[in-house]
Amino acid sequence: MKYANYLFIILLIVFTTGCDKEENETLPKKTLTLSGTFETAIQGYSIYDFLSNEPYLNFGPQNIQGDEGMGCRVGEDGKFTVELPKGETYNCLILGGKATYIKFSSIDGNFLTIPENAPDEFSLGKLEFTSSLIFVAENPLPWLREGIIDTKNNNPPVISKITMKKEKKYDDSNNYIGSFLKFKLEASDDLTSNRRLLYLWILEDNSSNVSFDYDKPLTKTFDNGEQTVYTDANPYYGKVTVVAIDSLGGDSKLSLEF
Repeated sequence: MKYANYLFIILLIVFTTGCDKEENETLPKKTLTLSGTFETAIQGYSIYDFLSNEPYLNFGPQNIQGDEGMGCRVGEDGKFTVELPKGETYNCLILGGKATYIKFSSIDGNFLTIPENAPDEFSLGKLEFTSSLIFVAENPLPWLREGIIDTKNNNPPVISKITMKKEKKYDDSNNYIGSFLKFKLEASDDLTSNRRLLYLWILEDNSSNVSFDYDKPLTKTFDNGEQTVYTDANPYYGKVTVVAIDSLGGDSKLSLEF
């Protein structure tokens, strides 16, 4: 009887230990949970006002057939989370609006290759909006060895000044019908003078008589270093603000009242 009891106890211990071992041995995760937060405002101005709408983030795999659900809508707060199978190369596109893609490295463009030994989770941190209408990540991918984009040590552009010239408009009877207010910006990149800058122009119309467009009210626009404000014949006054953005997401702001 004692022998049978001992045998039963031994079998019970072996069975219990085996179950615990099986439960504790979790298989490696085969997907990467990628997250981040898109920059939604620059110098206090919403990017969505310039991009037309909230973007949809889509990762198109090169070797996976069918719709695997590897995409997500970016919310008003800019946050996103997407699950991507490892061992695959993706073409990352931002659909909707004018933005084009996330640039993960300086040599791979919008392509993202996730190795089999990639971590199970990774946050790109803040994704900066740049002068090329693309986004670059605050945190470089941990498996990159070259083409790493450094946004943290980037200096913002330098805006020297905004100048304005006024040109009055008259009809055929020599009646004053309004003015062209021509604004010109002097700005440069703080690191190299030849890096492209993008400008966000914002018009504050305090008289309801000015616009960036000749035919309709328009107070926000993309442009280069020059911009024209159209007025009618009524008294006008307001403020024009320009935000300069460089290729790594650095930005500066300057305003001029008129």
